[in-house]
Amino acid sequence: MRLASTFLLCLGIPATSLAQNAVNGKLTSGLSMALIVMIALLIFILVKYQKVQQENKMLKEQLNKSNKE
Repeated sequence: MRLASTFLLCLGIPATSLAQNAVNGKLTSGLSMALIVMIALLIFILVKYQKVQQENKMLKEQLNKSNKE
């Protein structure tokens, strides 16, 4: 690793900058992936909630019909 750092310094590229860019890139892609997963989860929950609300409405209507009879 020390040889690689020395070589990079001879080229004028600090090794810490390369390492930091690699870490930031992984962090950014990780955060992007987490954001995609969170959005997908939110959409799933909203769709599920809407279906439950529709089912609840139908059950209330059936209950009202049976109470009137």
